[in-house]
Amino acid sequence: MDSFSNVEKSEAIILYTGRGRSPVPQGDLEAVRAQSEGLAEYVKKVREDFWTNFPLDWGRRNNIPESQVTTALESAVAARYPELSSTAVRALISNWSYSSWK
Repeated sequence: MDSFSNVEKSEAIILYTGRGRSPVPQGDLEAVRAQSEGLAEYVKKVREDFWTNFPLDWGRRNNIPESQVTTALESAVAARYPELSSTAVRALISNWSYSSWK
């Protein structure tokens, strides 16, 4: 799993979330698996860690004003996953935001 480059990891996250190819965020692990089982395992690990550390009430738990949650979340996610590009980080946050809105 560690043999993948940061670019490959970022692209796998972007593919998983559907960013740029779906009108709404999604979680398509099969699309990633079709490219690489190893990258699918990486995405699965990040997904589980992400939702554990950033539940939908993360902003409220951290006393962050609603208007600042996305910006604060972007900083926190980028710090937790430094290997990911800013586009991949935003893709994760878009998925999170969409889930909280639904």
